[in-house]
Amino acid sequence: MQTQSEAQRQMLGCGFAPQPEEARRKFVSFWDGGSLPNYKGPKMTVCPGYSTQLPEVIETVRAHRHWSKGAWGVRDLGAPLTLAIEIFEGAANEFQSWSMTSESEGGGRRER
Repeated sequence: MQTQSEAQRQMLGCGFAPQPEEARRKFVSFWDGGSLPNYKGPKMTVCPGYSTQLPEVIETVRAHRHWSKGAWGVRDLGAPLTLAIEIFEGAANEFQSWSMTSESEGGGRRER
């Protein structure tokens, strides 16, 4: 994003830049990589690149990796991190289910 002007970053929904003025907000568009044409989930409110770089997201994903391998129990993590892992696990499962469901059934898997 260093090569983009602040106005360009605002129109891409960059969370590191202030929101654009009210009249321009309806034109904000997010990059989705072109890989999710049938996605019908919640509308994005901020660029995925911003949200995935937040310290709490990184901490949750790293803790999930260890927790999923049985390295830690729920009591070892504390309530806030346990809740964050539960939310992440649910979202990951929902995305996996969507990606394995055919497009004709409302999922993201392309039929061949």
